[in-house]
Amino acid sequence: RSPTTRSNTTEFKLIPTSVRLASATLALLYLPTAKEQPKKEEGENMCGICGVWSEAASTTDDATPDDELVARQVAVMLPRLHRRGPDARGTSGSAFGPSKVLGHTRLAIMDPSANGHQPLYWSDERDSLVAVTVNGELYNYRDLLARYGDSAAATSASTSASTSASASASTSASASAPPTESTPAEVSPDTTSRSFPSAPGSPPCSDSQALVQHRLLRSLLLQPTNLDASAHAQLASLLRELDGMFALAIAARAPSSPTRLLLARDPFGIKPLFWARQRGRVYFASELCALTALGLSLDVRELPPG
Repeated sequence: RSPTTRSNTTEFKLIPTSVRLASATLALLYLPTAKEQPKKEEGENMCGICGVWSEAASTTDDATPDDELVARQVAVMLPRLHRRGPDARGTSGSAFGPSKVLGHTRLAIMDPSANGHQPLYWSDERDSLVAVTVNGELYNYRDLLARYGDSAAATSASTSASTSASASASTSASASAPPTESTPAEVSPDTTSRSFPSAPGSPPCSDSQALVQHRLLRSLLLQPTNLDASAHAQLASLLRELDGMFALAIAARAPSSPTRLLLARDPFGIKPLFWARQRGRVYFASELCALTALGLSLDVRELPPG
């Protein structure tokens, strides 16, 4: 054959090989990314939240056997979220009444000490109380603290840590062996106010601290009257300012205000949150298995993002 023909034949054979190599390279670059995406939520970088919230008015003095069931239901849900937060478990106890309980399983990242145990609390001398439980991360927490944070940093965290010998222990703390992977620290509700570090440049104990110290958010949730359309618009606007991936529950009560519960997710729905309403109670959890463990016939839905 002529040189031109040999050259053309050589080029013809090389082109498919080059294409195959390029395709294999793209596959190697793409496939790990595709596998890593779900692991961001399914892996270790997360906490878990849950709760049962009665829509009926109640106080800490009027507990009934039906109300006391709520604490047991939260105790059933928490072990189902253990893989999400193996470092500690906490509940709000009867801080908002016997039939209104928040739960949290913690993966300690920013501050492994007890300062970051949740729920996080804010309280004042008028007996107003706000509690926050969060799964996820707020990227702009420093900006939020600088803009809306309390100057006195009068917040509190659940600090009375003891351990539970059983995965389905009650919400009260029990002292036993040091926490292990199967026995996370059981945090008793401690709503007494204290100060987080507030010196210039000192890091917060938790990015969730930006929520419990958020003055405008608290003032809206503690309003003595029902929230009108303007208040709802303000609340939605404040939530849109949260930059991060999160699912959260915020509870608020004051002597002259209705007791309120706020559930929210990030705009992209990165962090899951499921909820259901039955017989005047709201049930919510980071995973379906926590709700199905209750043995109730619940119409469970995913809370919409945003």
